[in-house]
Order: sequence, then C-alpha cells, then structure tokens
Amino acid sequence: MSSLSHPTVLVSIIIPCYNANSWIRDSIESCLNQTYSPIEVIVVDDGSSDGSLDVIKAFGNRIKWVTGVNRGGCAARNIGLEMARGDWIQYHDADDIMVRTCIEEKLNTPLLEGEIVCSDAALITHPDVHAWGGESGYSLDYVLRVSGPRTDGPLHRKSMLTAIGGFRVGIPCAQDYDLALRLMIRFGIKFKSNNKIGVLVRPLENSVSRGAGVKLPLTVAGILENAISELEKSAPMDGELSLSVSEHFAKIARTLWRYNAHQASLAAFARSRHFARFGYLRAYNNNVGRFLALLLGFTRFESLHSSFKRPGES
Repeated sequence: MSSLSHPTVLVSIIIPCYNANSWIRDSIESCLNQTYSPIEVIVVDDGSSDGSLDVIKAFGNRIKWVTGVNRGGCAARNIGLEMARGDWIQYHDADDIMVRTCIEEKLNTPLLEGEIVCSDAALITHPDVHAWGGESGYSLDYVLRVSGPRTDGPLHRKSMLTAIGGFRVGIPCAQDYDLALRLMIRFGIKFKSNNKIGVLVRPLENSVSRGAGVKLPLTVAGILENAISELEKSAPMDGELSLSVSEHFAKIARTLWRYNAHQASLAAFARSRHFARFGYLRAYNNNVGRFLALLLGFTRFESLHSSFKRPGES
C-alpha cells in the first residue's frame, strides 16, 4: 500500500468556464488556496459573453488561461488537458468551491495497485453532509449498476486520460459517467473514496444534469452499450456484471416510461431482460414493488405507478 505524496508532484487543476461571472473568482481562489503545492490552475474560457473572461484575466500570472469559441465542457476540459504540465489532473467546475485540503488529502490517501483516489462532494449549503460518494469507492460492478464519480471526484493520472483521448466530445450529459467507464475498462482500475469532502457544489437550476430531461437516461443507455461492447471484446457478460447491467437498464426503462418515451423504455427493458431474465426486479426498492411488477408485468405496473410519480423518481 502506498500514497501519491511527493514534494515534486505537480498537480494541474483544470477549470472549464462558460458564463460563470458570478462564481468563477471564488472558484479559482479556492484552487489557488490549496494547502498542497506545487499546483497549476488552468482556466479554459469556453466563449463566455458575461464578463467571465475579464475576471479570469485579472488573476494575471497566478493562473494559466485560454479562451475560444463555445464548444462545450468536454472540449474545454480536453484543451486544459493538453495545456497541463502536471502528471496528475484535478478537474473542477467554475461554479463550485474546492475544499482547501482537497489535493493534499488525495495525495496522502493510501492506495493499492490499480486504485485511483476519489473524494466525495457536498452541497455548499450543507458543507458537512456527504451528498455524492460511492460505496466507499467505485468498483466496475457499482458503476455499471448505479453511477460513477463526479467529474471533480478523482485525481487522475494524466497519462491515462491522454491514452483514452480525454472526455468524449458530443455527449450532451453524463460525460463523467462515460469517462469513468472508459478508464475502468481500459486500465482495470477502481476509484477509491478517501471519505473526505473535496468540493462544495453550488446547486444551480440551469445545470446540465438538471436540464437534461429525457436526454439523460437515453445518453446513459448509450454509454452503457458502449461499455458492454468494450467488455465483451474480452469475455461475454455474465455473473454479477450481467445482473448489474440488467438492473441499470431497468432503471433507465422506468425513467423513460415516466417521460412517456414508451418505445425507448421498452427497448431498455428488453436489454434488461437480455442480460438477466428477472434482473429488472432489482430496479424496485422493496418486495411489494417487485411482486407487483412481476405479477402485473412491466408496462401495466409502470403505467399505474407513473401516475403517482414524477420522472426520475423510483
């Protein structure tokens, strides 16, 4: 077991910024005020039109920055990756606050071979409450079944990010989920949580995830299909991984049904049954729900259930 800490390790913190005039100053300051050094802060302005660039420029040579036309967060993060001199990469969002000890605590976390350190996150309104975090980490089984770490969670090896081409440009949402799965499958890694809150998240009504709507489950389904395709190049999906994929497709099917995307919902349900005949029952939170879903069938139960629920609720 070892940790990453070494006095010559340079950590590059990459912040994509698009129209974040109200928050970008505090976000950058929180990165510059880390208890660990050496660091470099790289801000990629993604074509802001609200004065964000003026705030960024005011930091002078304390940061590295670049600006260009609006291409989206994934492209901006990839530009930052190209600019980075550090062997370790920390992504950060322009509207969030990095806890002062975030980098230091990650670098001091004991790791086993094949583990990448990852911190949790909290809402800025409740800074002591862990709002995002895996089951003490993110195994491939967990990520296939539930989700991966937030974009700002892991402290990445630059070499790994470069090898897979960074973020996949063109995905409308769930880019962090796609990145995590591609890294895990390519390198056989696991994200280990240090059980520390590393970032304070500002809840915004117009955030990508909140505004994604039906695009989110559809995008996640596509990401899952890509992951399955890569995994099956080595061996057929079976065992716990197959059950995990089945459960996740069932959750997607349930969400799509409540968005009235019935054709896409049934396609996702069929994928769930493909990987495990009754794996879809794991998408229900209690025995009553499982029994009724089995008794009534997916479409009848979901039609009844969705009349009492909003999209995204289980």
